[in-house]
Amino acid sequence: MDPLSRRDFAQWLGAAALGGALPASLPALTPAMTVSTPVPADDLTSLTATELAARIRRKDVSTREVLDAHLTRIARVNPQVNAIVTLVPEMAQRWAREADEKQARGEPLGV
Repeated sequence: MDPLSRRDFAQWLGAAALGGALPASLPALTPAMTVSTPVPADDLTSLTATELAARIRRKDVSTREVLDAHLTRIARVNPQVNAIVTLVPEMAQRWAREADEKQARGEPLGV
């Protein structure tokens, strides 16, 4: 048996923990995606932080697009799993906007 990556294990564990709590309309878990694979906005939530950071640096996606995809998923899934205790989307949106503006000026992110 091949060893699981941390990402694959987390996906497996999350699916096992939810045990059918998610609606059938959600996409199935997919294998790790490469950075060059085009990803629909909703699938941004399936990428690793490293993959997301690379896409943001290349300007394939904006930080606001990544945030919007995650907020959409939270809105869809959290009522069933109640995993988010405190959600402050306004603050996150402000930080995402500031990061996009910083990148537009050519300033490095995450420093």
